Order: sequence, then C-alpha cells, then structure tokens
Amino acid sequence: MPYSRNTLLTFSDLSPGLQESRLNLDLLYAEESDRTGFERKWPEFCASDQSNSGIFRREGHVLIFRTESLIPLELDDRPPLLMLLGNPASHSVDSGFCFASEGTNREHRFWIALRKAGLLEFDSDRSESRLPWQERNRIRKQELFGLEYHSPFRMGIAVYFSTPSAGSGSPWAGVAGLRKLFGARALRAIEIEEQRRIQGILREFVPTGAAVMAFQRDAYEGLRSKDTPAYALGSAKAGKLYGKCKYGADVLLVGAPPTRYLHSGKMQSVLAQLRVRLLGDPGRK
Repeated sequence: MPYSRNTLLTFSDLSPGLQESRLNLDLLYAEESDRTGFERKWPEFCASDQSNSGIFRREGHVLIFRTESLIPLELDDRPPLLMLLGNPASHSVDSGFCFASEGTNREHRFWIALRKAGLLEFDSDRSESRLPWQERNRIRKQELFGLEYHSPFRMGIAVYFSTPSAGSGSPWAGVAGLRKLFGARALRAIEIEEQRRIQGILREFVPTGAAVMAFQRDAYEGLRSKDTPAYALGSAKAGKLYGKCKYGADVLLVGAPPTRYLHSGKMQSVLAQLRVRLLGDPGRK
C-alpha cells in the first residue's frame, strides 16, 4: 500500500521478508495531550534497544520503521499454516530474520520448539550448525521462502502488530511495550489498520483448508470468530484454544502457548498435539 498523508498506516516491500511501515502521528493523535504523552515517552522507548536507532526514523509527523513479514509466494501440495506472533523484536528486524538468536547468541527457543514438535526443521539445521548465527539465519530465510524444510505444512510467519519493540526483560518489550508507548486508544486505531494487512495475507497465503496458529493474546483475539473460545492463558498452555478465524469460516484458528514458555518440554508437547490435531481436522481436507 503506497504512502498517503490521509492514511494512518501504510506498508511497502523492501526485500523478501522485510517491509517499511509509515505511521501518520497527526492522524493517530487527535488530542494534543495524547500526542504530548507519546513524544514524552518516545526517547525512552528508542533507548530501550540499541537496534531501534537503525530501524526507526522520523520525517515530520510520520514515524517510519522496518518490520517483518515472512510470507513465501511459492506453492506446493502441503496445507498452509500461518504462524502469527504479537510484534517483532527490534534486534531481529535489524538482523533481517525473526527470532535471530537469544541470550548469549544461542538458538532461539522458538525454532527449537518447532523442531521438537515436528512443525518445522530447516534443511540446513544438520549441516550448517557450526556457522555463525548471522549466516545461519540468512540460509534459513532462503529456505523458508524456497519451501526447503521438513514440515507437514507450507509455513508463513507474520506479526499482528508491525511496530518492533525491545526483546523480553524490558518494560518496553512486546505488545505491552507498544501499548505503553502509544496508549490503549491509539493502539486500537493502529490495530484496525493492522487487521486490514492481515486480511490481505490471509487472502494471499491461507486459502481453503488453511490454519493460523496465534502465539499471543491480541493476535488470537483479533482473529477469532464469535463462536470460538475467548483467550485464556491456561487454555493456551493446555492446547485447548481451537476454533475458526473471523476472516474465513474455512480457516482454522488455534491459540498456541506464548513464545516465552516454549523452552519447556511440556509446551513443546502441546505444540506437537496441535500439529496432530490440525492435520487430522476434516476442515483441512
């Protein structure tokens, strides 16, 4: 969607997996007091992650930032599964690949959990394990877009909110950090535009017989149909959030445990159970 001064939030492709977003702050904040609050918090938000200086910039009333959207265009005969996350981590956007690493340059728990659950294993994981993470992530990204991985599904990865924020451990981390920065009312206005983007992804990537696996409360709640159970953390950790997407009665929606719990063998088993259930659901046939 090209930028327009009359549009709140727009997106343009930069390279495979990477987009540029433009957020019109004048349209976002009708009340001067709300805009003042944002401007007061903005410097602390920027300082919360060293990558922010490279992925955010300001041009007058427009906030411009890079974000992630890993949606392959290639097709095969596997059913599509869209993994929907809350929002991207700033350091991952800066690296060019989601969940680039964790802690002291370890493999992120997200990829470990997907592999152990039988959801996704990259072709290169066995042969390239000694390469630096920057190089491994570059190869993994190529494999994701080329469908060169072991999985019963054709995988895509997207975020519900496009604005990056600091990783875990920061008061500005995750979607909670965005709500702190923008304010609840402004984030709801942003969410309306984000849902339009996600509808486009669903039309393009997950047609009939598809599924969405949401790893975060807002992502699940934003997509669930009225007759699908409301989000509850305990239910997500037990693999009991299961229903339909409001943007298509033939698109299944499951609520997965949040990524912060995926180091646990129990939560990895829940992912494996969701995999089996999705593959056996008659709605996928």
